[in-house]
Amino acid sequence: MFCTQCGKEISDATKFCPECGCMLAAEAALDAGGTIPASTGTHSGQSKKSPLILIVIFGVLVVVLAAAGVAGYFFLGNKAESRAASQEPTTPVPSTELALQELYGIAPKNGKVRLKRNVVAEAWFARTVDAGSEKAYVVFTTQFKAKPNGELAEECHACSPSIGAITYKLKDGQWIVFAKQKNFTSTGSWGHPPSSENAEALQLGNVAALLIESSYSNQGYSTEGKLIFVLEKEGWRDLGLVQTGENNAGTCSDDPKEQKDGLSPCWSYSGKISVAKGGSGQYPDLIINYSGTHKDNNDKIVPIPATTLKFDGKTYTSEPVVSNAGPDWTAMFKSWENACTPSPEFNKLVEQLIETDPKTNYRIGKIVLPEAYKSAVGQPSMKNQGEYTSFSLPITSGTYYGIPLASIEIIRGNENGIASDSLVFKVPKATAEKNIQQHKVKFKAVDNDMGGTVGAALFGDKATSGISCDYSN
Repeated sequence: MFCTQCGKEISDATKFCPECGCMLAAEAALDAGGTIPASTGTHSGQSKKSPLILIVIFGVLVVVLAAAGVAGYFFLGNKAESRAASQEPTTPVPSTELALQELYGIAPKNGKVRLKRNVVAEAWFARTVDAGSEKAYVVFTTQFKAKPNGELAEECHACSPSIGAITYKLKDGQWIVFAKQKNFTSTGSWGHPPSSENAEALQLGNVAALLIESSYSNQGYSTEGKLIFVLEKEGWRDLGLVQTGENNAGTCSDDPKEQKDGLSPCWSYSGKISVAKGGSGQYPDLIINYSGTHKDNNDKIVPIPATTLKFDGKTYTSEPVVSNAGPDWTAMFKSWENACTPSPEFNKLVEQLIETDPKTNYRIGKIVLPEAYKSAVGQPSMKNQGEYTSFSLPITSGTYYGIPLASIEIIRGNENGIASDSLVFKVPKATAEKNIQQHKVKFKAVDNDMGGTVGAALFGDKATSGISCDYSN
């Protein structure tokens, strides 16, 4: 017989072809009308198709799984893109006009809202910030005393306008009002808020923060710092001013000849704020890295090391970097604690410094001070303010209960009973108040003949401070 698979001639009794291995008994069974056992060899007619079927099935599965993977990728990708898209605005940020109207409930006119007869509000500046995983948009506003035409009515160094804010958060591409604050702090001077041109975003832990430049000058000294505004659950909060720089450009000279005439050597420094690693409490510590120089305790001009500031639960206190070494002025002004009683040294200073001039009411006289203070003051200045004349004596070094001093200010009425004296500090009010409390200083006040009270009072804001005595009648 011949093998039906490969055609080789073989014995009739052979069950398997020696050439190709075909099971010849199965073929014989088929010729006799039998059936193929389930265990038939792979080379039978049925078994020849099995590998092909398996390959086809495997291929189909691969295609199905691949299609499922592609579909899943696009489905999940589209879902992720949808979530990301929800964090991107599909509408523009609200206009300042709309923000003013939503905050105060009054339609603005020429960009301003009149809240009272003499109080006007307008937009200060707007900014988008990252608030954790959310985006926020804020429009800060400022309120000030105004004339009927809307122009600023009051200008003075201590006139700080009120600051408000309306904050929006991004929800599904739409800007939704998150918080309304008609007045959450006050800052600035001469009726104006600080410049917002270089407002800088900072992330304090999971809280969005803005650093806003603030600066002031006093008798030859210029100080700069950063106001810290943070966005909390209820809205914006003012954490105070952090001093970052200072210079004595108006009272100094690097010329040895001019230094002999009373001018100090020049120094100047500036610093940049960053967030320290670690830290504890509600907000992380801050680090200020400085460039420049200052005067140390030995009156030497030296570089400034970095400073770490801690949050005390209310504010980042702007403790002064410059120690302002020099005489201790506390003794001269300690008598002020008793109803503004002037010390003999202060009385003599005022009597000699203020001279009467028939034409101008007053003129600058002599500086009479104990020997310990003579080298710690600069040149006095005088300005006629109409109703009164102000005298300013810059203090170049020294402290009052450890607080660095800036100047002595004296005001006397030209033809009236205006009279006041002030000792001006180089630190914000919060810092001065904290230091005075630590020394357990108490200011006593008494009634005067005019029915009012006379006593030393702490004044100031987030930029400067001091104690004043008002004897006006």
